[in-house]
Amino acid sequence: MNIIYRVENVKKIKEEIKKAIDEFCNVFNPTEGVLYIFEDTLTKAIFSECHISADKLIFKGTVDSPLDAENQAEYRANRDVVADNIAFLQMKEDALHKRSFSNIVAEYNVAFDEQHPLKIIGGQHRFIAIEEALSKGINQVHGLKVYFGLNTEQRLDVQLISNTNIAVSSDLLDRMLETVKGPELRNWCQQTGLLNEHEDFADKKQRGSRFTVRAARTFIMNFYAGKRIASENFPKEKQFRF
Repeated sequence: MNIIYRVENVKKIKEEIKKAIDEFCNVFNPTEGVLYIFEDTLTKAIFSECHISADKLIFKGTVDSPLDAENQAEYRANRDVVADNIAFLQMKEDALHKRSFSNIVAEYNVAFDEQHPLKIIGGQHRFIAIEEALSKGINQVHGLKVYFGLNTEQRLDVQLISNTNIAVSSDLLDRMLETVKGPELRNWCQQTGLLNEHEDFADKKQRGSRFTVRAARTFIMNFYAGKRIASENFPKEKQFRF
């Protein structure tokens, strides 16, 4: 396959990224026959846009993608799938009628889970709709935006961009940003019982759900603020909210 680099300086692209691009072409065989490689001028992330068949997408792809695979591999960046959402139900119905989807955002990454080198960053609902359609013999071509060699900051940026197209809660963005900062707040919440062992913060505040990042911050700040208030004045004080 012919690979054409539309970047400012090809020599600055790391050899491991070029190797990953070659591997991607061999594994997924994009239908265009030519793969154009671009660079995000703002973040310097390397990406391409192409189309691949559903069987390759599903068999070699996964929505089980952590934001920080090296240090927090068990915690996922993607929001939870809303199984009963009307738009999602319609999406699955469209897939059964051979709709081709586009704007699925992914990263080609073999550093972990080599059997599924295509990590879905944005579009997990479309991925699941395509998967269900494929199980019924429907193998359409779908459009992807694929990134190569992302670091944690670039991966977060792609996550944020991907989630501007949906009604995403601020709690999910808080969770993503907290993951980039490190696992300290989550670890503390697990140790104190605010979260169960191996449990992550909720991506949306709702009754009966697990703690959100904002709730954890509010709890901690109010604890220390409350220690400075005399007991007789406590009912008059306002709580901190974050």
